[in-house]
Amino acid sequence: LIQKGPLAVTDHVAINSPFTKRTKEWVKTLRNDNTNVTKYRVEHTKVIMSLGLIGLGSIGGNLALNIQKSHELNVCNRSPEKVKAVVKKSSQVKGYENVEEMVSDMKEPRTIITALPHGETTDAMVKKLGSVMTKGDTIVDCSNEFYRTSRNRGAFCQSKGIGYLG
Repeated sequence: LIQKGPLAVTDHVAINSPFTKRTKEWVKTLRNDNTNVTKYRVEHTKVIMSLGLIGLGSIGGNLALNIQKSHELNVCNRSPEKVKAVVKKSSQVKGYENVEEMVSDMKEPRTIITALPHGETTDAMVKKLGSVMTKGDTIVDCSNEFYRTSRNRGAFCQSKGIGYLG
């Protein structure tokens, strides 16, 4: 959105999102006739959420390596060897041995991606995350699950004020 005047240039739409933080910078720009100076305000948006990933198998491990290129990442897996292997590859990744420790160490708002097998494994993890996450946090469930099961998980998370995408 570009406008002339005191609210001039905005380069991001979701400025009032709880996951973003605004910083403002004034830029002077000359008009075509070079006689008047028009001020433009540019609002830069920076993501301030904390990102976590649970499950470092073939999908989660590669997802972690891609995410860490542009964002700090907290990871957790039931086998510590996989956590150590991913942490060793990047200084942007912080590894944890259990979910509770990872969630408590993350800054709010938190977004946690689960890359786990469908079924009871993911059900148990969503319930565990529901007990340790707070209102305004989000779970992104990457399991290939039956839609009714995903709806039930979403309703459970919604009852706790936690966002769910599955």
